[in-house]
Amino acid sequence: MAARRYARSVEAIILGPGTDPGEVGEEPMTEPVLNEPQPTRRRARNASAPRAKRVNLSFNESEYKILKLAAKHDNLSPGAYAARTTLAVARGELIPLPADYRDRLRTLAHARVAVNRIGNNLNQIAAALNSDAEVSAAQLAAVLERVSRAVEALDAATIATMEQAE
Repeated sequence: MAARRYARSVEAIILGPGTDPGEVGEEPMTEPVLNEPQPTRRRARNASAPRAKRVNLSFNESEYKILKLAAKHDNLSPGAYAARTTLAVARGELIPLPADYRDRLRTLAHARVAVNRIGNNLNQIAAALNSDAEVSAAQLAAVLERVSRAVEALDAATIATMEQAE
């Protein structure tokens, strides 16, 4: 019985409040509505180092809408989001990238995955063809070498793009 209570308490911690199914035979609690607005999180106050310094930021209407959407996405107020993001950039924990760099990196990553899949497919094809002895080892080596060079070129391009972003 103690093990069962422990398992239920661990489950309640993992699943959160309102998810305890109750004793066997009891009707389970209703599921929380997922689309309910979540309260804005607040930074825990640190009494040993109060934040006495203030910075006043000004935004035009479109900039403020962007800030507000980003803050809402992280469930923060615009001020808390601006403070957290600014400090992360200043500490070097976050490196902002222009949208075109992110798009290039995404494209390169997708291309690299595609080339890896091609290599995997070639290995499977080669294994099937080698069982009938219709493909020579030299032909297979040439195809795999081309795939390997393509992956290396994609890796080099990805690294170069990442270095440009810094």
